[in-house]
Amino acid sequence: SSGINAEYGVAHTNIIEQIREGSVVEGEVATIRVKLGEKTLIVKLAYTSTIGDLRDFIGKHASGPFEVRTTFPRRAYTDVSESLEAAGLTPSATVHARNL
Repeated sequence: SSGINAEYGVAHTNIIEQIREGSVVEGEVATIRVKLGEKTLIVKLAYTSTIGDLRDFIGKHASGPFEVRTTFPRRAYTDVSESLEAAGLTPSATVHARNL
């Protein structure tokens, strides 16, 4: 199951399955901590996953339009085709999903 409780949760993606089938190299898995209001979510995605993939995940838990930002370096992530690696969000990062 992929439940997320109100305060803190870990998202279960199919990353282990992807490693087993060889479509993701073990060790090239990003851990992204998402601050969403009072909630903190954690998602594991391949380095090659995109900002769009991350936004899709966040969108399942957000209550309306949002932007994905980091505080340091201060940046908004708007290019949905940019990979997590190219965006500098690997091997781990904390992002904020700020309501618009």
